[in-house]
Amino acid sequence: MRECLRKTDRHSLKSVAFLPLGTSKELGYPRELVATLMYAAVVEFDQGYTKTSLKEVTFIINRKDADLIKVGF
Repeated sequence: MRECLRKTDRHSLKSVAFLPLGTSKELGYPRELVATLMYAAVVEFDQGYTKTSLKEVTFIINRKDADLIKVGF
């Protein structure tokens, strides 16, 4: 995810969207852990790339996972 954020900046894009990575049945990472790590990656990027073109990061989640919204806040 960090590399995706860097590439977004290198291409001067203003927004990017991510699905929760690794939470499928095949990989089965805990949803809460994935949400926390994804949010932390965005915060880290924001602090390290103060002059980025990136202005908006969207997390796309299923309605049944709406409880994850509060994980990073």
